[in-house]
Amino acid sequence: MGISFKTNPTKHQNERPKLPLRIINRATILFAKDTGMSGSQITDFFAEYGDQIEDYWNLPKPIPSRRVIFKDCLRSFSYNEQIKILKELCEIDESFCKVKYPFFRQIVFPRFPG
Repeated sequence: MGISFKTNPTKHQNERPKLPLRIINRATILFAKDTGMSGSQITDFFAEYGDQIEDYWNLPKPIPSRRVIFKDCLRSFSYNEQIKILKELCEIDESFCKVKYPFFRQIVFPRFPG
């Protein structure tokens, strides 16, 4: 049984194209779970790409989990920006990516060239 992903985003009226949920979930586990980045590292990283990143530390308590912050930040960007960001996250620490999810890079890079 092979893994198949659509490389062309599905567009619905008034809806932004989306990355496949499986890719978003794998990236979230890889970069925002126990061995991933801290909440402030996540927001600092995404803030380099745009001003739309929420200041989670000034929100009323409780602060969302790292997984929620990661998904919110990723979803605040366009489809093409999300692909670029995920590719750059894979390059931050290549050995970390390969150890945790050896196929994550294989999913992101070949399916979303450029």
